Amino acid sequence: MEKLTYQTKINRLEEITVALEQGDLALEESLASFEEGMALLKACEKELDAASHQVMILTESDEEKPFMEEMNSNE
Repeated sequence: MEKLTYQTKINRLEEITVALEQGDLALEESLASFEEGMALLKACEKELDAASHQVMILTESDEEKPFMEEMNSNE
C-alpha cells in the first residue's frame, strides 16, 4: 500500500463504507472495496498502536522524572 497519511486512510475508509452501505456496487467491486477497506483498517490500527507505544515511552521516560520531582518539591 502506498504511503498515505492517517487522515487520508480514514477518509478513504469512510468513502468505502458509504459505497458499501449504499449497495450499488457489483459483487466484484464490493469485494475489492471490502478488501481495500480491511487493508486500510489494519494499516490504521498499526499506526495507532505505534503512536500509543511512542506516547507510553515518552511519558515513562527517566528524563521526565527529575523534572516532575523538581516541580513537586516547589509546591
